[in-house]
Amino acid sequence: ARAFTGEQNGYIRMFAFEGPFFVVVILAGLYVIARSLKAEREMKRRQQNFLSAITHEFKTPMSTLRLLIETVLFRPLSAEKQKSYLEKMSSELTRLEQTSEHVLAAARLEHSESAPVLESLELNSVVQGIIGKARSGLEARGVVLSVDYSPETLPVSLDANAFSVVLNNLLDNAVKYSPNVPKVVKVRLERQNDLVQIHVDDEGIGIPDKELSHV
Repeated sequence: ARAFTGEQNGYIRMFAFEGPFFVVVILAGLYVIARSLKAEREMKRRQQNFLSAITHEFKTPMSTLRLLIETVLFRPLSAEKQKSYLEKMSSELTRLEQTSEHVLAAARLEHSESAPVLESLELNSVVQGIIGKARSGLEARGVVLSVDYSPETLPVSLDANAFSVVLNNLLDNAVKYSPNVPKVVKVRLERQNDLVQIHVDDEGIGIPDKELSHV
């Protein structure tokens, strides 16, 4: 009887010590699974948002092009009107090309396994090149764009392609979330001691307070 009682007490002690450990392991496993599922849902949400945004970015200029082409085909237009419509078509095509380039560049950055190649560049010149390509498309969307370059040189080390994607996204968001026309957008470059800063200011709706922590 004593041997049986001792054996039972041994089982009880084993369960008393090992039971909580297994409970903790199980709870930790459930936590890891829950985090993985949450991360997967967040990834799917971002992918859906990305596809929705890209679809919109392609659909808008394509719809404009279709309308302009149908107008030219089915209505007699003066030479001045034809020139105006062709200029608008060219602007929309430029917008499509830029959107395609941004999508491809973002995809390359997302799947790149190597570290970015940083070049020694001058930021005023880099921004001037990006603005030069984007200005006509922005103005076609009702933007009044002003750029204040720094009076002093701004030496930086950066990946020019990645920086172009970032700056173009900032400009695009400034336009997209500015409901008023004209859409006033200001770009400003400055140097503060060892820091080089670029500001993209607009008069849009801004970011909701609850979303600021995600930026």
